[in-house]
Amino acid sequence: MSRTKVGDPAPDFSLRSQDGEEIKLSDLLGRGSVVVYFYPKDRTPGCTAEAGAFRDSFTKFGELGAEVVGISSDSVDSHKGFASECASPSRSLATRTGRSGANMASRRQWD
Repeated sequence: MSRTKVGDPAPDFSLRSQDGEEIKLSDLLGRGSVVVYFYPKDRTPGCTAEAGAFRDSFTKFGELGAEVVGISSDSVDSHKGFASECASPSRSLATRTGRSGANMASRRQWD
């Protein structure tokens, strides 16, 4: 499997959201643009700030036809609490293997 480079299409993935819904990248892309951001852990200062920045820009992304999703290795239950605490309107997706990006490809592909 080759590395994904800047400008390459993202490999498809299917992950669970904080609501337990199975989210597939190809389904999201069928509706418009998608902004995917990765973060290491719910409730850490840096990740909370990052989620807040995406929350604060959520309307602007929507006006551009883009959906925002964050991905980390925390559990669906952890994401549910974190999204609520941050008042985040975007989806937080949980990887199944405990590594961000594990279902779509190894993290090395996203360098």
